[in-house]
Amino acid sequence: MRILFMIPLVGSLLGCVVLAFSMLVGSAPQQAAGAAFAIGMGVLPYVLVRSIMFMNGRTATQNADLIVAAIHRTAAAQPALHTAPQPEPNKARHIRFD
Repeated sequence: MRILFMIPLVGSLLGCVVLAFSMLVGSAPQQAAGAAFAIGMGVLPYVLVRSIMFMNGRTATQNADLIVAAIHRTAAAQPALHTAPQPEPNKARHIRFD
């Protein structure tokens, strides 16, 4: 199932390339057609993957739970990105003014 997530990624990247090249052509109708084609390249693979996931029998809640679990695994693997250094308790420095 993980390979299915690559399909929308590749489709959206190709859509970005098509959109960039379609803006280089001269006429507005050609630019609009290129933009529509680029959007289709990004949206259609996403819809395909979502429909396959739906046919697989997972609900939206189960998919959300899988996403949250993946985020927690990533956070556990890289704790330095998510935690700020904490001050040591009871180590306050007292300044005396005489």
